[in-house]
Amino acid sequence: MAVSNLLGMTIQRRQFIAGFGVAAAAVPFAAACSATSTESTISSLSLSDQRVQDFLKYREETRSDPAKAIKDYTTPGFVYTSSSGQKFDQAGLSSRINDWVQGFTLEKSDPLWAANLGEGRIMISTSDSLVNNGSFRGQPPSNKQFQTESLFTVAFDPEGKIESYTRFADYGALADSIGATSLSQLHGMD
Repeated sequence: MAVSNLLGMTIQRRQFIAGFGVAAAAVPFAAACSATSTESTISSLSLSDQRVQDFLKYREETRSDPAKAIKDYTTPGFVYTSSSGQKFDQAGLSSRINDWVQGFTLEKSDPLWAANLGEGRIMISTSDSLVNNGSFRGQPPSNKQFQTESLFTVAFDPEGKIESYTRFADYGALADSIGATSLSQLHGMD
C-alpha cells in the first residue's frame, strides 16, 4: 500500500485537534509536506532505517532521563514544536517531558509507519498505550489507560543528530482519559 494511502487512512480516523474534526486531522500531514521543498518526494521508509531507530531509541531514553537523552541525541540549536505550535529549546523540552513522565506511564509504544520527506526529514507514526497515574498540568490522576497515536516530523543534521522535531498528538483522547475540559491547560499554554 502506498504511503500516501496509508497516511490518509491513519490521519482520517484521528482527530488531532479536538473540536475541528476530520478536516483538521489532515493539518499535520499538510504542514509536514509544505515544509519540504517542491522538488522533494515523499516515499515510504522502512521502520529499520537508522534514523527511525535512533528517534525511537531517543524517545525511549527520554522516559528515564530526559535531559541526558536530549543532550545525547539533539544538536545545540535544537527546536521542538509541540502540537499547539509552541517552540522549545533543549531545556524547555526536558521540562515538558518531565511533566509527561510524572503524569503517565507509557506501557507500550509501537511504530506504525515511517516516510522520508527529503532534505534530511522523516515522518514517524506511533501508537502508544498510556496510564494516567500521576498529576498532569493541574489534573489529578485518573488511573485510566488510553490509546493514542502520535505523528512526528523529525529533521536530522548530516551527522545524524536531531535538529528539530514536531509532535502532533491526539489531545482529544488525552482529555477524555483524564477528564480535562481545558485543552489550553493540557497543552501547557495557561
